[in-house]
Amino acid sequence: MRLSVALRAARVGLPVLGGLALVSVALAAGTFSLFGGATSSNGSITLVSNTSNGTTADDFSGISYAPASPLTVAGLTSLSADIVSAECGAGSPRFSIDVGGGKHIFVYLGTAPNFTACPAGDTGNLLGDGVARVDTSQLPGGTQYDTWAHAVSLFGGMAVDGIDFAVDSGWNAAAAGPDQTQTVVVRSITVNGDSFQTVTRPTDKDQCKGGGWRSFTNADGSPMFKNQGDCVSFIATGGKNPPSGR
Repeated sequence: MRLSVALRAARVGLPVLGGLALVSVALAAGTFSLFGGATSSNGSITLVSNTSNGTTADDFSGISYAPASPLTVAGLTSLSADIVSAECGAGSPRFSIDVGGGKHIFVYLGTAPNFTACPAGDTGNLLGDGVARVDTSQLPGGTQYDTWAHAVSLFGGMAVDGIDFAVDSGWNAAAAGPDQTQTVVVRSITVNGDSFQTVTRPTDKDQCKGGGWRSFTNADGSPMFKNQGDCVSFIATGGKNPPSGR
């Protein structure tokens, strides 16, 4: 498995695509942002590593998390992702935990021991499954395959400066295929209970009609609108009349 450090680049904002307003949602105190070739649309985040198109702008992409208060390795207890689809391999996708000094702890997604298959759906807590998916080899005394519990016993006091959910193996044929583009689509990622996902809101009253209002949900999956009229009212008032589906 090729090892690569977490890649960081300029953060990109969330666009308005296809007449749907996309809103990033952090359900708790931490701060999330997109970087590299990451894009957001229709309630999901698409992360690509494209090494075939002559530009380096989308050679990697990801979601970056900055904790709102001091965090240590021991204080990090939960990492998860809700996967729509994913090409996995060569250490990507992964959570990359920045512990300072250019060093990182990696937590690989997928099925052990090769982590080349990433089933769709919620991964569950990757730190609590007891699988040797944790790579501490950049640290003295670390190893490429470890459990989170053992990693904490060795490095629990180290400060966590940030965490990236990174995709960057477009260079690897097994992970990306012949098109040299690795694609990972997620609905959300969660760090210690802080969740990042996109919420899609209508921008035209026609999107509310014919039962369309039912397709809009809040970040927790609850209905955004209670009926078509509630949806239309939201549009007519430019959002001043907030959704009342809860």
